[in-house]
Amino acid sequence: MKIERAKIVYVLVAVAALPCVWLAWRMEHKRRERAVVAEIKKQGGVVFYDWQTTGNDTPSGAAWLRTLLGDDFFADVTCVIESSQVTDADLTHLQGLTALQKLHLNGTKVTDEGLSHLEGFRGLQALFLDGTDVTDAGLTQFKKRFTALRYLGLSGTKATDAGVAELQNALPKCKIAR
Repeated sequence: MKIERAKIVYVLVAVAALPCVWLAWRMEHKRRERAVVAEIKKQGGVVFYDWQTTGNDTPSGAAWLRTLLGDDFFADVTCVIESSQVTDADLTHLQGLTALQKLHLNGTKVTDEGLSHLEGFRGLQALFLDGTDVTDAGLTQFKKRFTALRYLGLSGTKATDAGVAELQNALPKCKIAR
């Protein structure tokens, strides 16, 4: 009988621990994301959360929980507009934004090398590279990594017609603007 009760207690403790584990993971994720957001804003960039890009007036989650944990706790950064001062090296800080869908790098100092820092963004749907130094060599990275991409802005880049045509064949669902 004592052994059965002990097993039940162990199971209850394990079940009770799961929400605590999730909360600890989410708090750490938010800590890293907030550091990334602070860096983006420090460089003159802008971020938008999922609730802002869907037209909602307020973030999700109960008001008292948002007061306790922060307005961004139940939201993810889905759009970033970087300042023109951003370089290839500056893109490394974006790694903490796992839900990123739109990234505006127009007029930045980003080159082919910087695009390698975007490797983890498999869910990226729109990427604006207008006015950057991206070439055909950089475009080859998109063929396998960015299959969810639906829009790619390449006006004023060093990409050639042939490089863009090859990329368009590899990503037929992506609109490429030149």
